[in-house]
Amino acid sequence: MASRGLLRLRTRVLSKLGRRILPFHVCGCHPKWRSFSQILPGRSVKVGCASGFWGDTAIAAPQLIYGAKLDYLVFDYLSEITMSLLTAAKSKHSDMGYAPDFIQVAMAPFIKDIKKRGLRIISNAGGVNPLSCAAALREVCDNEDIKMNIAVITGDDILKQVNDVEKMRITEMNSGQPFPKNAHSMNAYLGAGPIARALDLGADVVITGRCVDSAIVLGPLIHAVSVL
Repeated sequence: MASRGLLRLRTRVLSKLGRRILPFHVCGCHPKWRSFSQILPGRSVKVGCASGFWGDTAIAAPQLIYGAKLDYLVFDYLSEITMSLLTAAKSKHSDMGYAPDFIQVAMAPFIKDIKKRGLRIISNAGGVNPLSCAAALREVCDNEDIKMNIAVITGDDILKQVNDVEKMRITEMNSGQPFPKNAHSMNAYLGAGPIARALDLGADVVITGRCVDSAIVLGPLIHAVSVL
């Protein structure tokens, strides 16, 4: 993928037994910007994705943790339907609203080895309650006497602004139906910037609410380039 001839990111996806590894090779591709090839000679950043949706296979995480020398491991859990399900869960239990699989299945059984390998984790498992998700992960770390810097990215929940949105008289783009009178959740899609910044500040784990799917991969790539 090229951006105005400045950088070329060659992506290669390896798929074997459910394993998904995305090594990104960054190189200069324009004489004017030859300094990039000097700064990043042969630089490779390995990002593995262990989940593409809530309920995805549980075997990908251990395969990637133990079978690949990764820099970052990411988990994507959210869709619009998933957000609705998590909102319903939070309405019943105020400390829920996140993907519990991330804590119980993906992290808890492997937390010691994740720490030992220096593997950094990024996930949107926070759903509609990223703070509670982080609290649950801190409890796992405390139980194992492991110290991890856990960053939580918030700001996607804009339900408090629902009255302002109603005043704008927004309609459904296809049917023309008016904005629903009873909104249970309303979230903006955050980008990769906050994730990169959290990693810049030393986060071992970054938990977000709703963000664009690509952000959990692009965030660590932005960080990896910026620290060189």
